[in-house]
Order: sequence, then C-alpha cells, then structure tokens
Amino acid sequence: MKLEEGALYDSSTVDGSAEWASSRMRVDVQSGVLAADLYELRRRFRAAGADPLAQPDAQIYCTNAQLTRAVRGFRNCIPHRKALIALSVEIAAGRIATDDGILPAAEVRHMTHGSSRLPRDSFGLTVVQAEVIEGLRAGHRVWLGCSASIQVSTRTDSCRV
Repeated sequence: MKLEEGALYDSSTVDGSAEWASSRMRVDVQSGVLAADLYELRRRFRAAGADPLAQPDAQIYCTNAQLTRAVRGFRNCIPHRKALIALSVEIAAGRIATDDGILPAAEVRHMTHGSSRLPRDSFGLTVVQAEVIEGLRAGHRVWLGCSASIQVSTRTDSCRV
C-alpha cells in the first residue's frame, strides 16, 4: 500500500510496484527538530497552560515554571537550545502568552539567525521574531485576531505584524 498524501508521502518514488513509499525526514527549519517531536513539544506547551484542550489557533497563557517543565520533560528527545528556539517561535507568533517566560535579550540574540551559537541544523529565529520578543519584554502585548493575524498593541498606537 502506498501513501499518497500526508507526512509520510514521498513524491520522489519512481517504482510503481513499491508497497511503501519511504518517508523523508521532516524537520522544522528554524529549530532543527523533527516534525513529530516538534508537534509533541507543542502539545506539551498547550497541556501545561490554563486550558489543556486549547485549539491550535487559540492563544494560551503559560508561566515560566510551566514552560520550563514542558521543555525539561522532553529533554531526552530534543536538545535544550532547539526546544528554546521552538518555544520562542511560538511566543513570537502569539500562540503562547507569558509574563515571566520570555528569555533574556542575550539568549534571544544567541538564537537569532546568523549567531555562531546556534545548534547544528538550526536556522534560528528571524530578526522580526527577535524584535517581537524584545517588544514583549518592553511591555507590548501580542494577541491573535479573528483572522489569525498577529497584532501588536502599545499604549499609544497599534499595528499589524
């Protein structure tokens, strides 16, 4: 039986009689984590929040202790720095809201694309994502709108990112 869609489908298979189409490793470009492990880490983040059954398009709130517990609980599968990159992507995207779980500025700089301290096979955070995290540290708020666009709010103005 050949899979013709989904994560295991490999369109490069040319043998029509093959019973199984071999899968290519699916890796998240930014963190360098296998997709299956990244989904599990995201599930752990969601389960740690106030609403463990929150939908993927909903913003959740987690404390630093909850986020740390989720990252440490999965440390045998994902290296710590890669898990922090995946967490930072979620925070910058507005899917996770936190007050005390935002990483220090120096740590964010070390995880930004082009840093020599990035883990092997990791692209790191984009400059825009790092700027959003810096804005959060400065007191700005990020929320997901109805159209799933990210909105950044300040006291004097608001803009879309």
